[in-house]
Amino acid sequence: MNWYVVQTKPNSEMLALTHLSRQGFSVWLPKCSRIIRHARQTKEVLRPFFPGYLFVQFDPKRARWRAINSTVGVIRLVSFSSSPSILDAKFIENLKACENQDGIIESDHRSPQNISVGDAVEILNGPMAGAVGKLLRMDTANRVTVLLELLGNFVHSQIARKNIMPV
Repeated sequence: MNWYVVQTKPNSEMLALTHLSRQGFSVWLPKCSRIIRHARQTKEVLRPFFPGYLFVQFDPKRARWRAINSTVGVIRLVSFSSSPSILDAKFIENLKACENQDGIIESDHRSPQNISVGDAVEILNGPMAGAVGKLLRMDTANRVTVLLELLGNFVHSQIARKNIMPV
């Protein structure tokens, strides 16, 4: 069976996951740990690794996959023309390999490089290791925004600065 991408409504990943699971679909929502600072308090929370997206596995010849588009919390199944777009199985394998025993995506740590906005950068580790993109923004928390091409679309991805290097 192949993996597909589902776009969810804002902050509705868990709602969509629950309803898709009830319909019998195999669903996976990769999560990562984030540090949230608010009102002089710091806490660690779990957030979707890809906000607004989750992955679903099914056989398009047997499953009633069109029902996904009308599921609570779902905007649409990512499709080109009239059929859903298959996600590369290697991508899912690499992503799942980065999960710890609690199901949280972890990434390795490397030292930061001297880079600037507009440079082509390669992601060194994690589920998107080896991907090349364009550095769009750097923030004060040592995180960067990289423009990547995924499923024929351009996607902004925020990662730790130490996990990229200039190409």
